[in-house]
Amino acid sequence: LSVPDMTEIKGLQQDIVHTRIEVDNLSRQLVEVQSQEAGHRAKANLLLRQQSVAKQQFDKIKDEKENEQQAGNQQMDELEQQISDLSTNIRMRHQIANNLELNQAQIYGTSGKQKIGKRKGPRKSRKK
Repeated sequence: LSVPDMTEIKGLQQDIVHTRIEVDNLSRQLVEVQSQEAGHRAKANLLLRQQSVAKQQFDKIKDEKENEQQAGNQQMDELEQQISDLSTNIRMRHQIANNLELNQAQIYGTSGKQKIGKRKGPRKSRKK
């Protein structure tokens, strides 16, 4: 072999050695990056589970809040009706107290469903 050929062969051998070293370094870096990726993937999965749990809790709290708000609105409506009824009662009492004719009258009132004494069927006789 000639000197230039030998020089070229030595240069190529050195390039091969440098390339192998570079491949080894890149392989190690790849393994490190893959291990970091596994850690990041596990952390992401944990965060997704926590997000799912938090969303369920949020939905539950939201439903409870809506139910409590509806119950509060219903109670408020009932209390407003009671206030209206009491105000009307007080106004009527003042009118009765101030009007001599109404003050002397007897006022009968009913509350609830009025029952009418109808019989359902023939009357049973207890004579023997």
